Amino acid sequence: MAASVRTKARQTNERKERSRSAKTLLSGRSKSAGQGVQGAVRLSTKPKIATSLVIPVTHLAAGISVPISQTLKTRFGVGEHPVDGNFLESIETVFKFLQIALQQEWLTPVDVYAMLSHHSAGTPEQSKACYSLINKCLDHISEEARIILEPTKIAMATHGFQSGNGGGWEIIFGISSNRDESISSDSTPKLLAQEYGLCLMMHDISLIPESVRGNLIQFIYFCSSLSLHATSIDMILDDMLKWMILGDVAEVGLEAELELIASANDIEIFDEALKKHFGEDFIEDLFVSTEDIADYYLSYEEAKALFHNLKPLSKDNVRTFQHQISSSTDTPQWLLTATRLLLESCQWDVDMTEHIRVDGEIPLGFLKPFGFGLPIENHMFEVLHSISMHGEEASSISVEFGTQTAKVLANLELGESLLLFVEDNLHKANS
Repeated sequence: MAASVRTKARQTNERKERSRSAKTLLSGRSKSAGQGVQGAVRLSTKPKIATSLVIPVTHLAAGISVPISQTLKTRFGVGEHPVDGNFLESIETVFKFLQIALQQEWLTPVDVYAMLSHHSAGTPEQSKACYSLINKCLDHISEEARIILEPTKIAMATHGFQSGNGGGWEIIFGISSNRDESISSDSTPKLLAQEYGLCLMMHDISLIPESVRGNLIQFIYFCSSLSLHATSIDMILDDMLKWMILGDVAEVGLEAELELIASANDIEIFDEALKKHFGEDFIEDLFVSTEDIADYYLSYEEAKALFHNLKPLSKDNVRTFQHQISSSTDTPQWLLTATRLLLESCQWDVDMTEHIRVDGEIPLGFLKPFGFGLPIENHMFEVLHSISMHGEEASSISVEFGTQTAKVLANLELGESLLLFVEDNLHKANS
């Protein structure tokens, strides 16, 4: 019986097939889906045209979910994006929001007094007037973020890119309270984004010219860090995901793991190594196949090598990166433009970690990743999807209301928009 060896040709064919699958996923996007980072829920009683950061509350009242393309639903069973309704449950939350609005000068005392005095207490008319004031504040935040991002959107449009077609990949916020079941007295208003299921973008890095590949991965890493989207590189290197992918095989000692890594290219030798360290009965009871385990170790080595060369997001690192790629004649013009926009449009004075809270066992970014077509990715995404759809706790991120709210939202959307811009240009190059 001939040995089953993972040859270069076989790996190339497999990667091309994964790339074609990824393109199929992306080609099914809904034209109406994805309007950038959604900053707030509209609370007016009458629907009107929403800004790029707003969803009408009528969507919540009618139970309408954010549109997700049918292709993505078929492939990964992406669930709904429910909007948290806690904000509507307590007048205390509304009161706290109005307090914040007065502190931030989104409203004047005259605005609030008119709402309280011109209508009888507790009437539908007063409620409508109250939520109209809240809408006014949310519109103000939306407009601030829009102004920050406008130069970026115009510049990307000159390269033929139209924003607002992320197919549900973006982080979508809704206004909510900060109430937790265990802390019923806490009703601080915030912007909340929750995620069930999985939505991803994926490109096979082996299809990208080697002269550009490293710089492109670095730029994607910068933007992913800014917008809280994960890359498959840091996901594969994550200890929690390693256990989710491999199960009990993840408990193997260092010496045995080195042997598994060394033999991962030859599936028959790899199978014998697994049996040597775990026994045949143990392998038969695993939920993961021998091929998937080998794919993990192949991907781990590649991801580790790629991660070793990546620089963290900072203004100085992006400036150095811009100088580096500008001196290369191989750098595509669209990547030069995207890097300039990141450097010029990012709100570098905002510490995102101070204004964003992340909750849930699985980071929300892991459910909205940018993949590179590494061998283990399909299995990893399927495991993540299954866990997220059946888990009791949703992943979420929340943004506080304050002086930096618009800047935080603008940074999140800047990173997302530039990643969608990258995806659009890679799709054009490979189609």
